[in-house]
Amino acid sequence: MPVVTETKWLNETLLDGIPARPPKSVVERAEIFMRLPGSAMSTRFDCSRTPWLREPIECSGDGVTRKCTLIKPIQAGGSVAGEVILCDRLIYQSSGDVQYNWPNNNKAKDRWTKRVEPILLAIREIRTRAALDKNKWMKGLIAFPHLNLTMQGVFTNSAVASDAIRCQINEELHDNAGGWFPGRLQQAYGRLTAYWDSYVMNISNASHIGDDLEAAFLSGTQQHWEVRCPGCQQYHELHSRWDKHRPDLGGLRYDSTGCKLPDYAYDYNRLKGTIRFVMPCGYELRDDRREREQLASTGRYGQPKNQGAMSTERSYSLEAVALPYIPFVELVQERHRALKALRYGDASKFCAYVRERECRFYDTNDRPLMDTILLSPTKKNRDGLQGRHGRYFAIDRQRGSVARGEVPYWYLVIRDAADSGASMLIYEGRLESDEDVIKCLQEHECIMRHGVADSGDDTAHVYQFCLRYGINAIKGSSQATFSHGVEGKKIFSQERPLWRMRNLPGPTRDDPLDEPQFWFYSRLGTMDRLRWLQTPAAGGEVKPKWEVPSDVSEEYQRHMEAWDREQDGKWVQVRKRDEAFKCETYIAMLMEMAEIIGAEATDL
Repeated sequence: MPVVTETKWLNETLLDGIPARPPKSVVERAEIFMRLPGSAMSTRFDCSRTPWLREPIECSGDGVTRKCTLIKPIQAGGSVAGEVILCDRLIYQSSGDVQYNWPNNNKAKDRWTKRVEPILLAIREIRTRAALDKNKWMKGLIAFPHLNLTMQGVFTNSAVASDAIRCQINEELHDNAGGWFPGRLQQAYGRLTAYWDSYVMNISNASHIGDDLEAAFLSGTQQHWEVRCPGCQQYHELHSRWDKHRPDLGGLRYDSTGCKLPDYAYDYNRLKGTIRFVMPCGYELRDDRREREQLASTGRYGQPKNQGAMSTERSYSLEAVALPYIPFVELVQERHRALKALRYGDASKFCAYVRERECRFYDTNDRPLMDTILLSPTKKNRDGLQGRHGRYFAIDRQRGSVARGEVPYWYLVIRDAADSGASMLIYEGRLESDEDVIKCLQEHECIMRHGVADSGDDTAHVYQFCLRYGINAIKGSSQATFSHGVEGKKIFSQERPLWRMRNLPGPTRDDPLDEPQFWFYSRLGTMDRLRWLQTPAAGGEVKPKWEVPSDVSEEYQRHMEAWDREQDGKWVQVRKRDEAFKCETYIAMLMEMAEIIGAEATDL
């Protein structure tokens, strides 16, 4: 047995009393000292449970980053990241005050009582550094020997315009009305300028397009959470919203066949089994907790999307679909509830869903439809419907946009209609010149008097074009109906020769049947006619088929979702570009004028 001398024993005892050098990693340090009393995660901080927090937390100690913005969903543990950084700074920051900002004092006091103070008291390293004088440990304020900690609301100007701060943590910046007023974040930043090595951490759900939080995210690196796909072994971002125009982005999908109930409700017991996340490569991930946890463990933040960001400024984002403990069906249910409220005129729930679950900065124009067009398996064909009643067309004139580099153009839609009211789309697309329009109409054997051109934009040019080629001109009106004498009221006014509208001396055609006409139409009435044609039959109802081939352009599909009809019958424009939709409403009007559809189309 080796002999232990007094000198050796003394040396070993002294060495054991010297604390080990702490790890350089902020996360590793936190996993040693951090306790989370009352946390749903665990009493000890374990970053493997929330791997998406690791990189944002490490930024606080990398020696390079000066500003970090984390846009996270609710239930992602984002506030824990702020608490970890706070405690790490209280232990390892040698000097300089720390400020923990919340939207208002009530929020700050509530958070202090329920979370922050119990966490501070549970950490020995912080308790021992705190002064024993009870007057120096107050609610929201602790005077340590080496620094001061202030936890406060930013509702007043004085809260963000006072002493210099070395470390600042800003929470819930999406609350623009509650305290983070426009410009308040910049005021808060102003307290950091006295320190060359200052650090600020912004933690929040997404907010609104154009506000200070979005500016903070956009000026950073803009890195998004991604995981290694089990199918293709490539890294993909996880976005919950499936965009049929961008299947390369992936998203949540489900089969609602047989699951729809009245009043925009669903049988979720049946729907749940069909929900899956479809990766951009096509791999389908089912809602298996273990598989999703394994997927999360492979996660990382992708390369910066803002190549011009300074190395000192980082920003991160992830969506709720990436959190393995939130079932897919919960996200689908929440989205459905938000969309239903939207249809009844309440946009607040959809706004909250977008910001808190999808972590997108909310745009009032971001308004998905509950019902979208159904595509037929057929392809566009010039032959069209056999035995058709007529081939109708509509063109919409657009001036273009200098800012977007667009020259003036036409949008043309051609549709065949049968006596039964069934119709089939034959052609749709954008054409740049008058000559291109006429050439396309001739190639599709269209009769000029069977079409219309809207004259609401670039009116003089449209009239000249119509007079030259014998095409009818129309203009929208806010009137619901127009009187036709003994024939009653209709959604279009009585026709009159276009040459009279232009104050020309006489007819422009030898054949009166070829003389282009002009009339007004009801904007709401034509949209209602189109919606009636589009809406599938319900119950024992018999309706004509309104067919859209599967090879229509993405532009057409986007245009057709530009307007939404709410529960109260009010039409709301949700996307700016709507030329194809407008053309289809004009053709629905032509079908009514030809008596292909009639009174039943008014029952909406």
